Amino acid sequence: MSIEALSGKVFLLVTGASRGIGRQIAITFGSMLEEGSRVLLLARNKDALQEVAKNIPSKVKVCTISADLNKLTNKTKFEEFLSESLKETTPNAFNRMVLIHNVGSIGNVSQVNDIWDINIWREFYDLNFFIPTVLNTVVMNTFNSKIIKKMVINITSLFGIQAVIGCGQYCSVKAAREMYFKINLKYCSQTVYRNSI
Repeated sequence: MSIEALSGKVFLLVTGASRGIGRQIAITFGSMLEEGSRVLLLARNKDALQEVAKNIPSKVKVCTISADLNKLTNKTKFEEFLSESLKETTPNAFNRMVLIHNVGSIGNVSQVNDIWDINIWREFYDLNFFIPTVLNTVVMNTFNSKIIKKMVINITSLFGIQAVIGCGQYCSVKAAREMYFKINLKYCSQTVYRNSI
C-alpha cells in the first residue's frame, strides 16, 4: 500500500513510540517508507524501542533514543536527538518530514479541585503540552526548507473537546494542545497539521 504522505525519502519522528498507539504507528508507517528514509523513535523504554525498531525494514535507518521527555527543560536535547538521527545526511536530503506527537500521560485522575500542588500541574503540562510545542518548533526549524513537504500529526482524544469528570488535567491539556496545533495550521501554510483522535 502506498500513501502519498510517506512517499519519497521521508524523515519520520514518533514520540511515545515504545508502546500502544505510538508503537503501532512507528511500525506501520516505518514499514511503508522507501529506501533512504529515516525514523527517529523517542520514548523512555530503551528495550521496547529497540523491539519496535526490529519491526521496521532494514532499508530504513532507525534511530532510537531513550529519554524521559518530561525531564527536558530546553530545546538543546531535541536538537541533539535530531542531530544524532541525521548523522551522515542533512534535512534537505528528504522529500518529506512527518512528525507524530504521541507522547502523553492521563495524569492525576483526582477531581481538578483536589490537586493543590502547582508542581503536579507543571509536570503534567510540561509532558503533555510544552514538550510537544518545543519539539515541534525545533523540528520545523531543522526542516525549514520550503521544498520539504511537512506533516504534523497530533494524537489527541475526545477529552480535548468534551469535559469528563475525574479527567480535568487530561481534558484541559488536550484542549490546549489541540488549539496550539490549530493555530499552527493558520500560520504555517507549508505544513499539513492534523489533530487525530
